[in-house]
Amino acid sequence: MDAEFGGHLGGRLAAGEPAVLTCQYSSLMAGIRTQGARQKLVLTTTVTDCGVDVLTGDRAHLLVQADQTSVSTASGAASGASNDGAAMIAVDAVYQQGSWHIADFDTFGV
Repeated sequence: MDAEFGGHLGGRLAAGEPAVLTCQYSSLMAGIRTQGARQKLVLTTTVTDCGVDVLTGDRAHLLVQADQTSVSTASGAASGASNDGAAMIAVDAVYQQGSWHIADFDTFGV
């Protein structure tokens, strides 16, 4: 599931949709990239569960649960110190050209 998320964010969706999704993703990740570069953070996200909430024709609404861990590799950082947390993501997907693609996602204000 992880690879599918990253692989479709660049967009093979209908006109207009990829730009909006890419913008949302970029906004979500901007703070992580800034802080990550400074603290040399390694962020790992593992999808632990995923379920289809609504399936109507070529559209689906999914709820995704994931575990996230960040570890700083910067000099002076506590050895092996990590921050762990859970994430819940709502995903809207559309079936196009023989495969499912992400049309939108919501991190519930995170």
